[in-house]
Amino acid sequence: MNLIRNSANSVLSVAIALTVYGQDDALSDSAFEFDPFQVTGEKFARDWEDTLTSISLIGGDNLNRDGIGDMETSFRLMPNVRDADFLDGGILIRGINSEGIGGPSGSPMATLYLDGVPQSQNGIRRGASSTWDISHIEVLRGPQSVLSGRNALAGAIRIETKDPEFVSNGAVRLGVGSNSGKEAAFMYTAPIADNWAFRITGEYANEEGDVSYPDYGGMPRLDERAESDYEQFRGKLLYQSPDEDGIRAVATFSHSYNSPAYSDVDGPSAGVAYEDRIWGLQSVPVFVEARSTEIDQFGLDITKPLEGGWTLQSITGLTHTVTERPSVDLASVGELESFEISQELLVTQTSDNAETTLGAFFLDSDANGWRDQQRPWETRLRQSRSNTDTTNFSVFGETRWDVADQWKIVLGGRFDSEDTDFDSSSQNLEDGVISNVNIGVTDSSFDEFLPKAGAIYSISDDSTLSFIVQKAHRAGGSALNNLTGESYEYDPESAWNYEISWKGHSGENGFYYAANAFLMDWEDQQINVPQIPGDFTSDIILNAGSSRVSGFELEMGARPMEGLNIRGSLGYAKTEFREFAFVQFGDLLDLAGFSFPQAPDFNASIAVDYNFNEGFFVGGDINYTDSALSRSLLEGGLVNEMSSYTLVNLRAGWSSGNWDVIIYADNVTDKDYFLYHFDTPGFQLATLGKSASYGLRTTFRF
Repeated sequence: MNLIRNSANSVLSVAIALTVYGQDDALSDSAFEFDPFQVTGEKFARDWEDTLTSISLIGGDNLNRDGIGDMETSFRLMPNVRDADFLDGGILIRGINSEGIGGPSGSPMATLYLDGVPQSQNGIRRGASSTWDISHIEVLRGPQSVLSGRNALAGAIRIETKDPEFVSNGAVRLGVGSNSGKEAAFMYTAPIADNWAFRITGEYANEEGDVSYPDYGGMPRLDERAESDYEQFRGKLLYQSPDEDGIRAVATFSHSYNSPAYSDVDGPSAGVAYEDRIWGLQSVPVFVEARSTEIDQFGLDITKPLEGGWTLQSITGLTHTVTERPSVDLASVGELESFEISQELLVTQTSDNAETTLGAFFLDSDANGWRDQQRPWETRLRQSRSNTDTTNFSVFGETRWDVADQWKIVLGGRFDSEDTDFDSSSQNLEDGVISNVNIGVTDSSFDEFLPKAGAIYSISDDSTLSFIVQKAHRAGGSALNNLTGESYEYDPESAWNYEISWKGHSGENGFYYAANAFLMDWEDQQINVPQIPGDFTSDIILNAGSSRVSGFELEMGARPMEGLNIRGSLGYAKTEFREFAFVQFGDLLDLAGFSFPQAPDFNASIAVDYNFNEGFFVGGDINYTDSALSRSLLEGGLVNEMSSYTLVNLRAGWSSGNWDVIIYADNVTDKDYFLYHFDTPGFQLATLGKSASYGLRTTFRF
């Protein structure tokens, strides 16, 4: 997956321009002026400036042409969006980690939808996030609980893949890169009968990681930690009624396998420099995992126009996720498995002066986990088992209507109900004798009403000013304390978000701008805290008293002359614990006044690309990320601040007829930068960002 992720960096700013110029032929010479585009994350296909949400969108045509390979990579030029500090660390939106602050804490805080189907927690971490043959990616910043439902307090990400077509065509892509990187992908679509068409997509990528393991040679699962492997297959079947008001149905099956390389490194306490990129000198293999995830998903999306401007849509999803979690020496083995069934019914209506959305959502999730661990210095076998059954039901609605020539009022709400049954057990097994048996059974139920209200003022035909206030929440739950073997409960959390936005464009030179300012007050925030320094298996979930997040996003772009595209972004997110004190390792730790771990105050980017008439293009982007506190703030270490860093990426390519060729060089200065840092007087380790990489990719379309 790192091959996809890192090679994708090379061409990002070409595709990001799609937020201005639309999704089709975004960089063609004929598309010199601003082409309005629509986004769908608010359940309606709306013009970009009519949305209340802070949205970044990347269209798929240029992603496919230039091979931008990974959802996480696309975040690089988005304000207040970035990938987290480790592989199970989620996505940061406005300084909020989608897995929770400090690490996984309860259900996710940002929902990822693939073709309308919500992904499981491990599906977000290691799922089908490739951008090969997708239609577009939308990232919605800020709480989306009213329309997107559970697990959307921080935001929502939507990936839509391309549908079958009634004209036969296909594509093949091959690529090579640094670190012995190699990749291959294909796509083919064609009609199979009147009103029926199919599309199949496949992809494979492999790359050696940046980190070496001198003490782990020959261990059976080392390759899964030291290399990145990614595979994906997707098949889609489309039925399109010939009648204008007939049914449109798309069935999708996908399978993915993802085993990304780790980038954790030892520090000076092991006698090496961080930049040596060596791991394992200070760690015991039984605690060093090599996770991989397989996902099988089925989705069915049916749309039926009704009378009076109404449309009915049904989205059904079935998802099976299996994550293996063995240690590199197989002294510890385990698995996380989940089955999720989701069903959304959506009714929308458009009239002369109003748009209405009414919906219902149901989800049933069954998640199981187990681990058997034989520590080399012990004769006992440690065993743990857990099962979590979650049922979520909600009804929601939103209406916006014209109340005056330039004013629209928005009102909405969601009633959300979630029930969770959790049971766990742990025991030790030695010479056939069972001891230290712990069994925990809990159940919890949470009901919440989430209101939303706002207004949109049309300053002109090309610009709008809007305000929105809405409530978001995340349900509480139960978990297993691995140290005591007992289960425990944690409370739900809620937040009020206030946001104002100004969006607009001019017809000349493709100029556009989008500015959002926000303030979110957060109560009973769920925080992941370890009970033993550096041991993630000892984590428990606590509730902080209160927190606050405030800031802004600014995106601007222009095409000042034919062939030249410029885009810039600036994000500011000030995060702060206002009340958060707890006992850790026998001492009272008060974090009031500290910012969230991993959360930089500022990030900024600028991208420039020039397209020659002969089909050649050159480009580059520069990205700045401000300093941030390390997650070690919650791990009993010192308060470690990770320095700011700037990355430079270059690219060049050629497109002619059916062929595309691109070369890239990412992080061309080979900048070493921290994503995570644990630094105490006697023990240091870190996670580093990707070093310099380069490669070549070619795509043939037929």
